[in-house]
Amino acid sequence: MIGAGFHTTREMRAGYSNKELDTSMFFCNMGNEFSLEAAYAINLFVGNRTILYTGAGTNVSSNFNHEVMVINGQFVPERNHQQFILTRPETPFVFKSKSLFTTRLFAVLGVNLHRTQKTDITFQYRPGFGIQSIPQENINFLPYTGGYNIGFKIYFQERGLREEQLKMWNGF
Repeated sequence: MIGAGFHTTREMRAGYSNKELDTSMFFCNMGNEFSLEAAYAINLFVGNRTILYTGAGTNVSSNFNHEVMVINGQFVPERNHQQFILTRPETPFVFKSKSLFTTRLFAVLGVNLHRTQKTDITFQYRPGFGIQSIPQENINFLPYTGGYNIGFKIYFQERGLREEQLKMWNGF
């Protein structure tokens, strides 16, 4: 498995409101990211419709043009956070950060369920560890990293299936 990704500016928000102090504060974390990934997996067949697989992989990514915007003001009920942010363009404090490079090594543990001859559902877990580096600054060790993936595939052409799988699907 080989993959690459480029994420244009994306935004993650967190907000805090306190009615007693008549205060609201919002944090908008924005940045771009480029990543490369490679993994090798070995299939272990368990039945006609289920494949367990395991393997190892690595991921290298770089975060750049990263900034954190802090917007503060009077108390706003939580349901009005978006309106608060849109009506106060003059109040943000913007903090820029340096690029961040991350390298991860991970195990690939997954199950692929063949639902029909043309569809699959995949569940995957990737436990691992990594290193983050800020050029000319710090290096951080990440002892526990990981992620879960859920996938759904549709095949528009016939797949190269084993003879026993074809026999099973003929009655489906």
